[in-house]
Amino acid sequence: MECDPSLAEAYYYRGVVHQRWGAADRAIEDYLKASELDPERIAYLLAAAEMMVTGRRLDEARDLLLPKLAYFEHNAAVHELLGDIASLQENHRAAARSYERSMMIDPEAPLVGEKAVGSMFRAGEWQRCLEAARRLRVRAMEGADGRLVVVPADILRHEGRSLAMLGRYQEARGVFAEYARQYPEDTEAWRDLATASLALDELYRAQWAAERLVTLARDEPAGYTLRGIVAERAHFGGLKVAVFKVPRCVRCDRLQREQREQAPQHRAHGVILGGRRSPRRSVIRIALGGGDREVDERVLHDQDGGKPVGARSRLALQLAGDPVP
Repeated sequence: MECDPSLAEAYYYRGVVHQRWGAADRAIEDYLKASELDPERIAYLLAAAEMMVTGRRLDEARDLLLPKLAYFEHNAAVHELLGDIASLQENHRAAARSYERSMMIDPEAPLVGEKAVGSMFRAGEWQRCLEAARRLRVRAMEGADGRLVVVPADILRHEGRSLAMLGRYQEARGVFAEYARQYPEDTEAWRDLATASLALDELYRAQWAAERLVTLARDEPAGYTLRGIVAERAHFGGLKVAVFKVPRCVRCDRLQREQREQAPQHRAHGVILGGRRSPRRSVIRIALGGGDREVDERVLHDQDGGKPVGARSRLALQLAGDPVP
């Protein structure tokens, strides 16, 4: 650099060293200087923007890239990074558009397709997400060349969930079954399969999926909740008198993740958050099978015979946002 201060590569490689040393600000400064000296090398600009994203300086990264977009509009990496920035800012619609442009430029870019369908789903664009996921699934099958086809988990997940959001549960259940077959250790696959099966009132399949979910994730409330839903429907004979609601299961799952130290009681309350009406001891016992004994007994005591909601139940109801008696 002392011999030739106009050499962009020297600044770039010094930036790499600073980055590895954890000196983010100095690394960004060197990357920007390299980009200034050689503006046609997109790698220098991207290096600076990626460091800004890593440091959560999202607006700065976006403002750095957008003025250069006209010059590098045919560069897939620029659009992908803009999509990453929009996704981190929770602007999922804009993220989806950026990922789509990146895919048009470079259809073989790794993971961009999964990012695109994820952003479409989070933006509520169910039909677009479904169509994109199916295109990606076909592309994966075409590239198999006679080998076993393995579709990425995110593609199957979002294809099935988009179908479910569109009310096409029969098709969704088929996709989730394929998802669980290809990824038997993925708890999301079994959760989705159980939920879709319940929507179709296929209790045997829902029970099987819920049991598998409990086996894979014993400390998560969703499996016990779904198992409770199946037991309640089987016991009382149908949907009309069901007191358990799937949205409450999801809410309790989120609660359990945020309050990890209270996991056992939240696991239990994932079953009973349907309200103060007692579904009967046998049903709760089926749902809580294999659970914490103390929590099991406390829940049964609180719920049996219409007795007042106990301290633990009251806490869980308050945290979940439900009315407390």
